[in-house]
Amino acid sequence: MSKTSSCIKMLMLLNARGTMNSNELATALETNKRNIREYRTEIEKSGFYIQETKGRYGGYSLMDKHILPSPVLSDEEKQALIDSRTFLSSRHDIVNMKHYNDAIDKVLNTSYDKKRHDTFFVSSDATRISQKEEEMLRTCQKAIQLGQCVEITYRKVNADEAETYLVEPYEILHYDSAYYMLGFSLKRNDYRNYRLSDQRMLDCKLSKRKYLRDNNFHIENYVGKNHLVKANFVKVVVEVSLKAIPTFKEIEWGPDFKEEKVNLDSICYSFLVENQYSFFAKLFQMGKDVKVIEPESVVQNYRNMIFSISQNYKE
Repeated sequence: MSKTSSCIKMLMLLNARGTMNSNELATALETNKRNIREYRTEIEKSGFYIQETKGRYGGYSLMDKHILPSPVLSDEEKQALIDSRTFLSSRHDIVNMKHYNDAIDKVLNTSYDKKRHDTFFVSSDATRISQKEEEMLRTCQKAIQLGQCVEITYRKVNADEAETYLVEPYEILHYDSAYYMLGFSLKRNDYRNYRLSDQRMLDCKLSKRKYLRDNNFHIENYVGKNHLVKANFVKVVVEVSLKAIPTFKEIEWGPDFKEEKVNLDSICYSFLVENQYSFFAKLFQMGKDVKVIEPESVVQNYRNMIFSISQNYKE
């Protein structure tokens, strides 16, 4: 490693790790301790002041908080991060897995590369995936990296038969304990989400057909803030019985949550709902202790769902 490379890497290490002693720096830079002082001198000539603290727990650290340019990760380094995510997501004994996922996203997204790499939308904790699903995931990642279409055989929900067609893969999404591929369907002429599932995606393989990524594509136009599918927010008002309020408040209902009205035996709350099906699942969990007041369209949709379910249990 050249002196210039060593100085840059030393600066990055101190910026990322804080205080490091000469032994730690020498090991990380694959050099001897004598060179560390020389590197420090060169770095300070460039305007980055390095403070040295004496004592057992001392070492070198950047005096001020410097903003460094984000380095470009190699394809191997990116893949190593993605592989570590996949491995750790398959375990249920990892603490703060969501924060780890968020950190990996930030690292991948701040490493500038003209050739767009995998991006993940994370909104849930650990995920278990089968070997086949992992192979699908790798195929889609490779297709995005190479700019090639994928040929998938996919069965939609409630469909009797599976269809085979070409898709231009754009993003890998992680949502609600599952992985999805967001891509442009050449058959539907639109962007669609395809779940990487043994039951739905029966086959997924690289196609020889190349594609150019649309520079006007922005993932926020296709993925919602709180749900996989982008939808419009609807203001909902519910009435909650007093005995159920502690349990009700433990659940995340939606943004702009506020108290609207206090009654003798209940309290009305309002909040924004992006996906009604997720909202209905939480509502069903609360039973008769929570009642939807408005809007009427949401009330009617929930009433229809309850009626449809009840038909399965007619005597």
